Amino acid sequence: MKIGGIIAEYNPFHNGHAYQIECFRKLYDVSHIVVAMSGNFVQRGGPAIVDKFTRARMAIAGGVDLVIEIPSLYCTQTAQIFSKGGVTLLNSLGCVDLLCFGSENGDLKSIKNVAEIMIEDQAEIDALISSNIRNRDSFPVAREKAIRDILSRKSRCDLDDGFFRESNTILGIEYVKELLLLSSTIEPVAIRRYGTSHNSTEAFGNFCSASFIRQNIKKNDIIGIMDFLPKSSQSEIRSYQADGRKFLFDDDFFSDICIEIIRNKGCLSRFFDVGNGLENSIYKQASACLDFNEIIENLSSPILTRNRIRRALFNIFLGIEDKHIEICKQINSIPFVRVLGFNKKGTEILSRIKSNSDISVVTQIAKSLRYESKHNDMYSFLLDYDLTTSELYYQKSFLNNRKLLKKGKIDFITLISMM
Repeated sequence: MKIGGIIAEYNPFHNGHAYQIECFRKLYDVSHIVVAMSGNFVQRGGPAIVDKFTRARMAIAGGVDLVIEIPSLYCTQTAQIFSKGGVTLLNSLGCVDLLCFGSENGDLKSIKNVAEIMIEDQAEIDALISSNIRNRDSFPVAREKAIRDILSRKSRCDLDDGFFRESNTILGIEYVKELLLLSSTIEPVAIRRYGTSHNSTEAFGNFCSASFIRQNIKKNDIIGIMDFLPKSSQSEIRSYQADGRKFLFDDDFFSDICIEIIRNKGCLSRFFDVGNGLENSIYKQASACLDFNEIIENLSSPILTRNRIRRALFNIFLGIEDKHIEICKQINSIPFVRVLGFNKKGTEILSRIKSNSDISVVTQIAKSLRYESKHNDMYSFLLDYDLTTSELYYQKSFLNNRKLLKKGKIDFITLISMM
């Protein structure tokens, strides 16, 4: 058995994801694949367009054997924190051999070089970043300048101009860095991204970005995206719509975010990434803007990127405070693995997890809350937060068909088994 791991969002699962899985199996002789996937809120800061169980079902139909959930506190944050959650979870399983990620350039050597530099010279990089930010650079630009400066002085590698502006490459660097920090035995492998770039608004043959698909769904152009989805994903999208479920976007949470801003007006700075005066600007804009896009536009600047603002706003809505993220940063082993879905090979991975690690495998939430979480504070801290964010999501997702909520809390009654 050779187990490959992937960290993903599948927002939603499209042909590019299926291509990566196919290449991973063929190029590296992988027999089983486990995916650590974000839950109902994703790394860009906002909600997933469809819920985590629908995306897990898409993934398993698309070639994945086991889908597990990255704890939600990690999922809506920067590439560094998101990667910390995904890599730590896969490493905690004790049985993953390879970690595969897509990359715009597929240059694993350069990715490893940058990751090593970021560890070896962290103090100097941090100092250079602070200096660059004082000179009015945004964090991404400040970090790129700092790393390029050190790489140049050490003559480690020559990177092309767009290297640090490639989203998947940035995540790849963070994955490799986390593997090194954990002294993990998992080997990273990069597969060159085929077709369009991560946030491209154009299609290439039967390939496009998830951003392109979400934009078209928002325009209610469901037919226009079908060529870019595997048949199983097409079916899931149609069923989702037929059931009266809402496809969710940032805008759907705008009024809720504004309410939380006003409710917490005297203590907004306690939320992660909302300090240093940003809290005052956010409070002023909450009562002045007509929609989510306007508040993002009004708050963003060359220094504060749109992504930074989006994450800050959702940190307020989801109640993510500085102290919560500090705890997450210190964790080197996740105490439980939340199973979202599996097939027959997935059960074989679960058996290997149970024999190779002490991690608790969660398939029945009620049982876990009754027994496991009572004896482990970290377990309870992470799982309780996952369940709370899920409930917030489903309140919106079922807005047009609230009868679906009467069946019970989705996290307690859903597990995708595709045997």
